[in-house]
Amino acid sequence: MKCLLFLALSTSAFGTSEPSPAPVPALETILERALDRAKKEDANDRTFKNLYEFTQSRVTEFKNPKGEVKKREEKTRVHDPAKLATSTKKTASVQDAETDARSQKRW
Repeated sequence: MKCLLFLALSTSAFGTSEPSPAPVPALETILERALDRAKKEDANDRTFKNLYEFTQSRVTEFKNPKGEVKKREEKTRVHDPAKLATSTKKTASVQDAETDARSQKRW
């Protein structure tokens, strides 16, 4: 800790050979950029999920006081965007068919 304090004091007292950093942009500019990025966040998340494939496994073991396993639960979840895309298309076509059937019943 003393070494870090000495280093901080020595660089501020004697200066550094590096040029000073660029000036900080105005607060309004920072807020505008943050809002623009926030608007794009949902689309960015959807794009990421459409391209990212993973398998998640979770194991839960229930043990008695002696430490022996009495019960073991294992859950596996697979996220495969290719399968989701085909199931979404099927779901959409089924929903369209149901909507058409309902509209025909009304008339």
